[in-house]
Amino acid sequence: MLSGTWTAYGDVAELIGSHPVPVGAYLSANPTAIGAYRVLNSEGKISPSFRWADGSDRIPPQELLQSEGVQFDRYGRANRSQRLTAAELATLLGKDVAPQTSHDPLPDGENAEPAERFHSQLQEHWPEAVAGVTTTLDFWRHQGGYLDYGRHEETSCFPTLDAGTSDRPHLMWPLALYPVTGTAEVVFQYLKDRSPFNETDQRRELLQRLNKIDGIQLPEAKLELRPSFPIRVFTEHSEEICEVLDWFVHTAALDLARRA
Repeated sequence: MLSGTWTAYGDVAELIGSHPVPVGAYLSANPTAIGAYRVLNSEGKISPSFRWADGSDRIPPQELLQSEGVQFDRYGRANRSQRLTAAELATLLGKDVAPQTSHDPLPDGENAEPAERFHSQLQEHWPEAVAGVTTTLDFWRHQGGYLDYGRHEETSCFPTLDAGTSDRPHLMWPLALYPVTGTAEVVFQYLKDRSPFNETDQRRELLQRLNKIDGIQLPEAKLELRPSFPIRVFTEHSEEICEVLDWFVHTAALDLARRA
């Protein structure tokens, strides 16, 4: 497991097709289980029954996690943005997992019907974010991008850019917006296969620019995954998000000029 992240017993159980209880029992009893202290309960807290498997008197696990960069609130709960889900663990291990029905990562073409569903769902669940999201998506179109939409019941939105040529498309999208669950995913998992964001430094730059915005805390350990931030951040910070997207488009355009 990556330093600066944590996962839950339930995530490990889902990954291996087990139950959280035996997973916890195994990790507490097996001294060969490297990184067992990074597995927390569903609230992101250290299990009260946690013991170092070799019986040694070592640094408390929360302090060790904090030294690695995991943030805890005053209630002892780890930052949820630093959690590795079962799907992310599977990605790191190179395993195939069934796609989540509410989180379709693949664009499906822009048209009026899904666009209306997306806006209706956003208005119903996160009305305070509608203006900010709309402003941001309008800005994206003005920068030469367009909008794709997912196929599932929750109609996700993908601000997409074709940074290719007429005979060789080069599609990429920095975000995936989910209007029911209220999250905005930063899709490093897909960008890492698309120039210029196949370079780690470029993805790190994107992460750092987003993290300057109040309400966004993306862990660097997820530079090859799909970390997310609350869609309500658009409510007061759409202008700052647009600045990041402006940088994204110009970075892609410079890369296209080098490839042309």
